[in-house]
Parts: sequence; C-alpha cells; structure tokens
Amino acid sequence: MKSILFPFEISKDNWKRYLYTQELAQRMNAEIVYYTTVAPDQSTSDYDEIYLHLLELNGIYRTGYCKWDSPKLEVETVIEVGEFWNCLSTFLTRHAFDQVVIS
Repeated sequence: MKSILFPFEISKDNWKRYLYTQELAQRMNAEIVYYTTVAPDQSTSDYDEIYLHLLELNGIYRTGYCKWDSPKLEVETVIEVGEFWNCLSTFLTRHAFDQVVIS
C-alpha cells in the first residue's frame, strides 16, 4: 500500500494541508501517517492536545468538504519525543513514503 506522511505541529494552522492530504490519500488509495513530536518534559495533557488537534482537523474535513461520505482511510499517528525538525529528519531516514506533505 502507498503511504503519505503528514508531519504537523499543533501550534501551526495546517487545516488546508490536512484537507489536501485527505484528498490525495483517497486518489492514491494510500495510508496516511500523522507525525508530530512532544518535548521531553511534556505531560500527558500535551498528548491529548495532539489528538484533539487531529480531531478538529478531521471535523473540518468531514463537515465542510466530504459531508461524512468519504471512504475510510487507513491512518497511523506517530508521536516522538524531541525537537520536531531533528526527529522528523531521523524518522524520514528510517521510513520511506510515497509522498510527504509539508508546507
């Protein structure tokens, strides 16, 4: 199966990129890997914020663009501990993706 990496930071406005990734995954019949990081000293509530951010993005997509009718996509969420760009760089050396959607 093809795969698309969607790296994101919750502090960024990334809903347009999320919408694009959803549409691309449908056209490619691809799995989406949502990737982000937390700082080493973060609490469990910070993980909650990540999942709430993804839920909000999915809500924007479902209510405004696909009307809850889109095909079910395979998704995976990866959360690593460390600085975002350093961890992402290392992650990309360990995993291959057909597409990486960055802004």
